[in-house]
Amino acid sequence: MEEKYQNRHVFVPSISVYNAFNLLNLPYKNDFALSCLNSRITYKALTKMAVVISKAFKELGVKKGDIISVDMPNYIQGMAVFLAANRIGAAVVFLNANSSLTEITRYLNEVDSKVFVNFDKTEEENKYIKENTNVNNIITLYKPDLNLMDFNYNKENLECSDFLSYKDLGALSKYYKGIINPYLYDGSCDAYLGFTSGTTGNPKIVVLTNKNIIATGMYCKATTNIKSGGKEKALNLVSYDVPYGFITSGIMNLLCGKEVDLATDLNKDNLSDHLKGIKYLYGTPAFIEFLLRNANDDLVADNDLIFFSGGDTLTVKKHFETKEFFANHGCPDVVIANGSGNAETTATSTSAAGRVVKPETVGVPLVGSKIKIIDKETNQEKKRGEAGIFCVHGEHVFDRYYNNPEATKKAKIMLDGEEYFKSDTYYIQREDNYMEVVGRDCRWFVTLANFNGISSFYKVYCDRIQNYIQEIDIVDSCAVVESYDEKLLSSPRVYVVLKTGIPKTKETMDYLFECFEHPIKDSLTNDLHQLKNYEIPTSIEFVDDLPRTRAGKINYNLLTEDSMNKTTPKNKDMVKERK
Repeated sequence: MEEKYQNRHVFVPSISVYNAFNLLNLPYKNDFALSCLNSRITYKALTKMAVVISKAFKELGVKKGDIISVDMPNYIQGMAVFLAANRIGAAVVFLNANSSLTEITRYLNEVDSKVFVNFDKTEEENKYIKENTNVNNIITLYKPDLNLMDFNYNKENLECSDFLSYKDLGALSKYYKGIINPYLYDGSCDAYLGFTSGTTGNPKIVVLTNKNIIATGMYCKATTNIKSGGKEKALNLVSYDVPYGFITSGIMNLLCGKEVDLATDLNKDNLSDHLKGIKYLYGTPAFIEFLLRNANDDLVADNDLIFFSGGDTLTVKKHFETKEFFANHGCPDVVIANGSGNAETTATSTSAAGRVVKPETVGVPLVGSKIKIIDKETNQEKKRGEAGIFCVHGEHVFDRYYNNPEATKKAKIMLDGEEYFKSDTYYIQREDNYMEVVGRDCRWFVTLANFNGISSFYKVYCDRIQNYIQEIDIVDSCAVVESYDEKLLSSPRVYVVLKTGIPKTKETMDYLFECFEHPIKDSLTNDLHQLKNYEIPTSIEFVDDLPRTRAGKINYNLLTEDSMNKTTPKNKDMVKERK
């Protein structure tokens, strides 16, 4: 029954995000759309802001297919820039707000942006960017203007310069005398360029069309049964530069008439203020760690809160810890919904929201999409309950990687006459249609093991070891990567975040090594699991936090580099000999 429901057809109109935004929110035009810092803006005012900016962009020569780059935190003005660009058929790429000048110039040249919008860059920084890129115009939102929700329209004060203030876009728009017909731009237009997570390598730039974004919204709405309007609030804790932050957490909620709190000033002191009145919370496991460590006893949250976990999925143990935390704060019915997705699937492939939550899973495939689990080598479809590479078909699947046709071709595969995105992650599709993530294809290495005097090479799957270690009572979270090993070729190294109050001592390390040698109970099923001899980590490093990518996922690439640097012959740290 569940699978039949999931496979039903969902019609996706060929419409731009801007036009969908206006049409769907006519009933809510006077409701608040976004809140940030000390400002709130209604749907009507946000539309007006986008119209003004779009005219200014046209006056600067922006045309259909151009790419506008934006470098700022999750501010209201960033969303307005996207809607403005979308209104005239241009695409937007959000850069990481913490990018260095070198990174900014590299990305601007890579996507050949002619217009660059930034937050509070100095005159010297803007000149450097102009001199080292092909950018024609740089628009700066200065810090004193951050809470201004309108523009300066006085043309007499507008200087003729390649460097513009954001507030002067109003005056610039007055010079444009043409007519803009937003209905000329349909679902086929490029809308958003986002970055892959970069978990295990360099991020690629994914091109998403209007139709990709609209399809994701319709698929998610059909899957989660979220109703439009209702003056409900959502909290967005993920950066605009990744699709989960901008599309899933931002655009999807705006298309449903919600108010989105952008929470750019979130800290431990105002955590309770931001959670108050929130119905939908879009975060990552990193936010859960922040919440559990910093929440006060007087934390206030709604009992009907739904937490959408993106980036990495929450472990079963962390799921129950979080449920217990909310129950202790008077919210026993809070829903913790794991999901999964890639930039290539417009951030969402599966969701548990709107379904019975099964914490060992990442929910069910999106209604309207099709999925297949295949053998990596033969491309033959796997049976239910068998692990294989996750493939997904639907109108939410990305159009292409930017300027990378070879990678695009490699990422797509024809199955039963239809084109699928072929991920690098192993999933299991269960009989109940729920999906379990086994691990990424690239998260393994080869080691030498000896049994009864016979040596052989074995694959070591890092995620399997990681899932085991996370069940140990003193472990808060961990990451397992490859390390150099003179005798064994490679061996597992684990970075461990200990639970609060557990000391980082030799005794603690010895306790963990002892645990590695024995079976441990699964917190959900109570089944016993034990690491194989060659899966037992030979080195442990205690850390305060695990490094994260811009998408909130554990940065395995950075950890592997660190591990290899520490365990090479020239700089070898202390490791435990494998028995």
